[in-house]
Amino acid sequence: MADISLEAVTGKLNRLGYEAFIQALRQAKGAGNRHVELAHWLAHILQRDAADICLTADHFQLDRARLAADVARVCGEFRCNETEMPDISNTVIDVLDRGWHYATLMFGEIQIRTGHVLAGALKSRDLRRSLIGISAEFAKIPPDVLTSEHRSIWRGSEEENLRAANAVVVNDHHRQPLARAQGGGTLSSSDGLRLPMRGKSLTARALSRYFTDQGVTTYCHVSDQHSTFGTRVIVSTERDGLYVLDEILGNTTELPIVEHTTDTHGQMLATFALFDFVGKKLSPRIAKITDKPRWRPHPRC
Repeated sequence: MADISLEAVTGKLNRLGYEAFIQALRQAKGAGNRHVELAHWLAHILQRDAADICLTADHFQLDRARLAADVARVCGEFRCNETEMPDISNTVIDVLDRGWHYATLMFGEIQIRTGHVLAGALKSRDLRRSLIGISAEFAKIPPDVLTSEHRSIWRGSEEENLRAANAVVVNDHHRQPLARAQGGGTLSSSDGLRLPMRGKSLTARALSRYFTDQGVTTYCHVSDQHSTFGTRVIVSTERDGLYVLDEILGNTTELPIVEHTTDTHGQMLATFALFDFVGKKLSPRIAKITDKPRWRPHPRC
């Protein structure tokens, strides 16, 4: 593995993942193992109760005690008495590569969280087999549910660094007199920006109206104080309205959002019902509304 340095492999990890990896390296070195294996890394991640992987295990009711015991058992079975510095196993490199793809292209983040690694591994047949080989408890996690509901599953994670930092900025901006002159923070809007992409991407799609090849959509939520409190990367061929509530329900800032506006692509009949269900108001800007059929619940409305 001389062509892949430790810095190159782990440089995209967030703080928690990197610290756990360094501890795994020390464990492998101390035990005389030939490689830093996935089980080494998992053993130290599982010691952090607020890590994405641990919150995922709790959400899907994995037996944490059995999971830790299985990981410890696998670590104890590795070949020992190697005197050289351990290399990074191919499985770990594949997991990191998969995690980087999911972090940037699916979750729209710039660092790899342990949750990104888990989601990417579970979506890969070979890596999923490796995880289940360490502990059968991992088979209880449905990967599609994890990726679609990751915001609620990982809420409260100590890996929410970027979201927490952005919330601090938005909250401080919200308290400024000049910002309050723009609005009270009760109204927000959302829109998508289509961006072309090169190379392989799980999220990119061909859409000739916007791209010569393939691209993605960056969907942003902005308050009436001109602060961006939510951003995510979505598939350009899907309607924006499928994601319009995500950042509002996942809002961790002090902005008291009660009303939301979007364009035609950000609204559907179902979104009006969903906004009413959660006690919010949807006020979209619908193009050519005079050409569309409209209904009202009562003649006096």
